[in-house]
Amino acid sequence: MGGIGKTTLVREVYNQFAMEKRFEEQSFLKDVRSIPDPLDLQKQLVYDLLQEDLQSSEKFSYSFDRFMGRKVLIVVDDIDHRSQFNVLIPDIDKLARGSRILVTSRDQNVLRDGHLTAMHEVELMTPHDSHQLFNWHAFYNEKASDSFQDLARKVADACCRLPLALEVIGAFLFDKKRPEDRDCWHQASETLRANGDILNQLKISYDGLSSDEARLMFKDIACFFIGKDEKMAMQIFESCNSYKGPQVLFHALMDKSLVTLDSDRRIRMHDLLRDMGRNVVNKQSEIEGKRSHLWDPAIAERVLRKNQGTDAVRGLSVAGAKDGAAWKAEKYTRMSELHFLILDHCQLKGDFSTWSQELRWLQWWSLPLSELPPTLSLLNLSVLDLTGSKSFLCTELRMLIIKDCIALEELPQTIGKLSRLKNLDVQGCSTLKALPDSMGELMELTQLNLSNCTTLESLPDTIVLLSKLEKLWLTNCTKLKFLPPEFGKLQRLDEFWADATSLSRLPHSFSQLSNLEDLHLHKCEKIQELPSMSGLSLPDTIVLLSKLEKLWLTNCTKLKFLPPEFGKLQRLDEFWADATSLSRLPHSFSQLSNLEDLHLHKCEKIQELPSMNFGRLSALTRLQLQYNYMVSLPKGFKELQALVFLEMHHCPNLVDVQGLPWSLEYLDLGDCPKLIDIPSLRNLHSLKSLILCNCTSLTQLQDLDSLNTLERVNLSSCITLQNVPNLSHNESMLLEW
Repeated sequence: MGGIGKTTLVREVYNQFAMEKRFEEQSFLKDVRSIPDPLDLQKQLVYDLLQEDLQSSEKFSYSFDRFMGRKVLIVVDDIDHRSQFNVLIPDIDKLARGSRILVTSRDQNVLRDGHLTAMHEVELMTPHDSHQLFNWHAFYNEKASDSFQDLARKVADACCRLPLALEVIGAFLFDKKRPEDRDCWHQASETLRANGDILNQLKISYDGLSSDEARLMFKDIACFFIGKDEKMAMQIFESCNSYKGPQVLFHALMDKSLVTLDSDRRIRMHDLLRDMGRNVVNKQSEIEGKRSHLWDPAIAERVLRKNQGTDAVRGLSVAGAKDGAAWKAEKYTRMSELHFLILDHCQLKGDFSTWSQELRWLQWWSLPLSELPPTLSLLNLSVLDLTGSKSFLCTELRMLIIKDCIALEELPQTIGKLSRLKNLDVQGCSTLKALPDSMGELMELTQLNLSNCTTLESLPDTIVLLSKLEKLWLTNCTKLKFLPPEFGKLQRLDEFWADATSLSRLPHSFSQLSNLEDLHLHKCEKIQELPSMSGLSLPDTIVLLSKLEKLWLTNCTKLKFLPPEFGKLQRLDEFWADATSLSRLPHSFSQLSNLEDLHLHKCEKIQELPSMNFGRLSALTRLQLQYNYMVSLPKGFKELQALVFLEMHHCPNLVDVQGLPWSLEYLDLGDCPKLIDIPSLRNLHSLKSLILCNCTSLTQLQDLDSLNTLERVNLSSCITLQNVPNLSHNESMLLEW
C-alpha cells in the first residue's frame, strides 16, 4: 500500500544505523521505480560506498566486486520489479558478512526469494496516533481546538489512517478554522469517505489550492521537476509569464505538504502525489496532444508521429527516442506554447525556425551537433542544459549546464556576452585547460562549478571581478596550483570547495572573504599552512572570516599547525582535520563556543587535547578521535554537557577516560588495548550504545546494569573483564559478547 510510511520507517532505521557507525559505508537509494535509467542509481551507489565516479554501466560489475570485504548498509527503496534490485545488487553473496540490505515495495512477491531473511509489513497507524498526526498538521498541536474536535476526528478517520493523507489533508485545512469554514471540513470528510482511492483523497488538497497558478506549478513539478535543483526550477519559473510570484507559490505548496526539499535543496514529491498530479493532466483530454504535460517519451513520440501536437502542450520529453517522428524538427511546430523541452540523445534535423518562442528550459544531453541549429530562436530561454554535448551558447541565459563535455577544450571569448547568466556548470569537462578573460564580464554570475575539470591549470585574474559570485566549486581540479592574488575581492563568496586540488597555499587576500561560511580543502596534500593564520604577514586579518561556519582540511597531510588566534572563528560549527599532520591544537581553540562537530580522525601526531578550558566548547555534540595516540582525556572534559557522540576506537595508547559527560548517547572505545578501567557509568543516563570490543586489558565496568536506555553493548574479546553485569532485564538490548 502506498502512503503508509514505508520510506519514512526505513529512513529512520537507516539514520539510526548511520549514527551508530555500525557499517563501514552506507547508501540510501530512494524511489527506485521512478528513476528510468539504472545508471543513475548505480552511480549513486558507487559514489556512496567507494567515493568514486562511475562512468558507465559496463564498469559497474567491477565496482561492485570492490565492495567485497566491506560491511555495508544499502537501502533500495520502492521497487516494483525484481530486475530493479538485480541491476543494483547483482551478486549479494559478494557483500561482507554483517552487511544489510533493506528493501521497500508495495508488492510482497517482489521481495520473496532465497536471499530474504526477514519481512516486515508496515501496519496502519492506531486511531490515536492518526488523530495526533492529523492534528499536528491541521493545528500545530497534538490536540484539536475545542470547537473543531469532532470535525477533526471525523476527517482524520476518513483518511483511513494513512500518514500521507493525514499530513496533506491536515495541511490543507490548517488555515480554515473560522466558524464559516466548518462547511469546508464537513465537505472534506464526506469527500474522503466517498473516495476510497487514495489518489482521489489527495486530490482534495490540489482542488483546494488558492489559484490556477498554484495548480499549474503543482502539475509542472509533478511532471518535470521532481529531483531538480530548487534554484534551477526557480530560474525557469521566474522567466515564465504564467507565474507572478513563483517563490511565494512554491512555498505555499510546501506549506500544504505537497512538495518538499531534500538536504541538497532538490525538489521532492511523494510518488502518490506525483501520480495524482499526472492523473489530473491525463484527464484533461482523451486526445493526448491536447494535454498540457507529456512527460512519457513513448506518449510524446506517438503524439508527434500522429501530428496531434497543439498549443495546449506546455512540457514535452522525448528523451532517448529512436529515429522517427521525434527526430524531425517540423513535428514540433504546432506546439506554440511549449515551455519545457527534453531532447536527450535525439538527433533532430530540419527547420527549427517555427518552434515555440516560449521555450524557457531546453535540456539536450549529448547534443550530437557541433553547434545549436542556427534557425533555432531561443530569445526567452532561461536554462540550457547540454550535458555531455560538443557545443553550446545562446543569448539571454540565466543558467548554462555543459557538464561532462569531455571534448570541450576551451570556452569562447563570447561567453562574456551572457550578461544575465547566474549559474554556470562546467563540471566534468576533463579537457578544459583554461577559462577566457571574458569570464569577468559575467556580472550577474552567482554560482560557478568547475569540479572535475582535471586539466584546468589556472583561473583568469578577471574572475575576481565577479562581484556577485557566491559559490565556487573547484573540487578535483587536480592541476590547479594557485588562485589569483586578488581572490579576496570576491566579497560575496560564501562557499568555496577546492578539495583534491594541487593548491600549495592560499593567497594573502583570502582572509578578506568576509562572507565565507564554508571552506573545503579536503585532500589538498600540498597545503602546509593557512594564510595569515600562521602569523606570517597578516596575523590579524583572519578575524575578517567572521562568518566561517564549516572548515574542511581532511587529508591535508602536510598541514602541521593551526594559528594561535584560530579561536577567533566564533561562528565555526564544523571543523574536519582528519589525517593531517597537526601535532596540537592552539590554546585559543576552546574559544570556539559554537563548534558542534570536531573531527580529528587519524591525526596520529596529536597526543593530547588542550587541557586549559577544553570544557568551554559548550556546543560540541560530536567528537571523533579514532586512530590517535592520546593517553587520556583532558581536564574539564566532563563539562562538555552537549556531547552526544564520542568515537575513540583504535587508540592504542589510551589508558584513562575519566570524566565522561553525562550527555553521552554513543560511546565507542573499541580496540583500545591499554584501557584498563572505565569510571562509573551511573550518571550516563542517556547512553544508548557502548562499544568496547577488543579492549583486551579492560578489567572493570562499573554500574552498567543501572542504565535503562542502553540499546547496544559490544564487549566482544574483552578477555580480562571481571564481574560482567547482568543485563537480562533489558530484553530489547543487543548484547555482543
